[in-house]
Order: sequence, then C-alpha cells, then structure tokens
Amino acid sequence: MLKKIRLTIFYADEEIYNIVKNSGLNTKMVSWANEFYKRYNYELDIFPLPYSKNLYEETFILKEKDGTMIPFHFLEGIDTLEAKSEELSKEILRLRRQGRITDVPATRQMNIERLLNEHRNLFSESCVKLRVECHNKFRDDYPEKKPARLVVIYCRSENPQYTLSGGTVRNMGNWLPFILIPVVAGKDDFTILQILLNKSYNTLAHEIIHATGHLHPKRGGYYDGPDNSIMNYNNKDLLPNKVILERKDLALLDTAYFTT
Repeated sequence: MLKKIRLTIFYADEEIYNIVKNSGLNTKMVSWANEFYKRYNYELDIFPLPYSKNLYEETFILKEKDGTMIPFHFLEGIDTLEAKSEELSKEILRLRRQGRITDVPATRQMNIERLLNEHRNLFSESCVKLRVECHNKFRDDYPEKKPARLVVIYCRSENPQYTLSGGTVRNMGNWLPFILIPVVAGKDDFTILQILLNKSYNTLAHEIIHATGHLHPKRGGYYDGPDNSIMNYNNKDLLPNKVILERKDLALLDTAYFTT
C-alpha cells in the first residue's frame, strides 16, 4: 500500500483558477509527481478530489478577482542583496584590520541592509496574507482529524520570468511550510504557459521536498546533489523515471508533517 503525501490546493482568484484548469497545468504536475513518487512508495492525496464545482469554487478559490500577488522578484533581489551585504561585511572587516576604515563601505552596507529588510518584510506580509486567506476559507486539517495537509497555492505573478518557478515558504509566523506556484495573469497567459510548461512539470514534486526541510546549498540548486536529483535544477527536461530522490530526502519525506 502506497504512503500518502497529503496536499490541499488553493487558487488566488478565479482568473488564476481558470488559467490553471484550462491549461491542464495542475493535472500535469500532479501526474508527473505521482509517477515520480510511486517509485518510492508514495502517492499524492489531494483534497478536494473528486472536485465538486460549487464547493470547489466557493471554498478553494480565494477571491473572485485580483487575488494577493506575491512579489517573487524580491526573492531574487534578497539573494543578490545578501550576497552584496556579505561581501561588504568582509570588506569592512579587512579595512578595519588594516586601519583604513572609512564611512563609505559602512554607509553602503547600511543601505543594503535597509533594502534587504524592506524586501523581506514586503514578501513576508504578502505570503502571510495569502496563507491567512487559505485558512479562513478552508482549514487544511478538516474534515479528517489527521495531520495537517501541505498547502499549495497557485498565486499571481507580476512577471512571466517567475511563472511556474515555485517557492516554499518557511518561518512565517506560526504557519507550517507551504508552497507557492506563481502564474502570470494577462493576455499572453497561455502562450507563456505553453513555453514554460514542458520544463516545469517537476515543480510540484520539487517543492514538496523543500517543504520537508530540504534547503539548497549556498551555491544554488544547480549544485544540489547529482544532476538527476529531483532537487537539482539540471533535471528540468528529464522524465520522472529518469529523476531520483536521494536517500536523505526520502528520510525527510518519511517524517514530514504532511505524510502518512
């Protein structure tokens, strides 16, 4: 008997829901993940299934229109700023040791730290707001009194560059980790999705492992395990049977809050 990866899927608004539904995006990601995880004795247990149109639209679509937009570009900005901040810290320490410290590097670092905090705060506020909307709509541990499900939210993206890129949010108040999959909304929705979809089937399977606690190394996802690991960015064009789940990640999955 296969073990369960328990998910509840939400949509930021009706437009995002229609884009995902009409493109078959969620169905394809779920199929890819199921084929992949079956080799490790797991399958996805998604709620609600089977879908009831009235219940589904009332409960799992968070807003009629203009759902909360997550500023995904801030994630990239945070990484860049953190790298600059670390670089400047080393520069300041070096100058201090040499007795040549000036106000210029210190001022530059203060500006970067200020921007870093602004980015973090805005991103955190948006994520928490979206997660609260999910909780208010539908408790992820209802109706079964079992461990909480992993929440997956298709949300609005402000930039095609980040569409389907996925992200796992941790350390947001008292919320357990949850997954965001950004979808751009606009006249070119389906063109963008068709371009990106063939390289994004594994997004859901990848983010599930992040939700177990897996973090990429500092050098990034391209250096995360062997090239055919589900956590390595180089596997994007591979089929599920060509991708592996490393032993340490399987151990994380076995003890995750959303698996039974």
